[in-house]
Amino acid sequence: AGDQEMWQFELDKLLVAQKFDPWNADIYMDIGRMYEWKALSGSAWNSKSKEAREVAIYNYKQAIKYRPTWALAWANYAQSQLLIRVINDNVLLAISNGFKFGRWQEETQKKLLWLSIGMWSKLPEDIKAQVRDQVSSIMGRKNTITILTPIAIRFKWFDELMPLVNN
Repeated sequence: AGDQEMWQFELDKLLVAQKFDPWNADIYMDIGRMYEWKALSGSAWNSKSKEAREVAIYNYKQAIKYRPTWALAWANYAQSQLLIRVINDNVLLAISNGFKFGRWQEETQKKLLWLSIGMWSKLPEDIKAQVRDQVSSIMGRKNTITILTPIAIRFKWFDELMPLVNN
């Protein structure tokens, strides 16, 4: 009960802040994260988790509306949609925009790489090209192999990864 009370207390503070600043993308993002946290506190696929993710998705969309170049908001939107098993043009657009706007944001890129490589067979060729381009561009960075290896192992993506490593 204590965690739920604390969660509600924090959410209430965000909702008050939102009333004073209804166009603040950061507040929408934080509300989305709060609901994503709530979804994680239950079973992955139950109706309460799905409802919490749907509220998170709404708030991520609002964050994107008020800051359309925010790569992390696009990535969080895509992730929440995928976690309720939605794959549609909006999810693909979110992944694409996340890569486009967050090219140098390492944590956002890690999330996008997990999401996109995880659904590789469902991606259109233009987004696959974005993923390949992003992987190629980070090859010289510190910890790149540490980031990519678990993804490649988990999703059996070595046939795609090896040509990018060898270039």
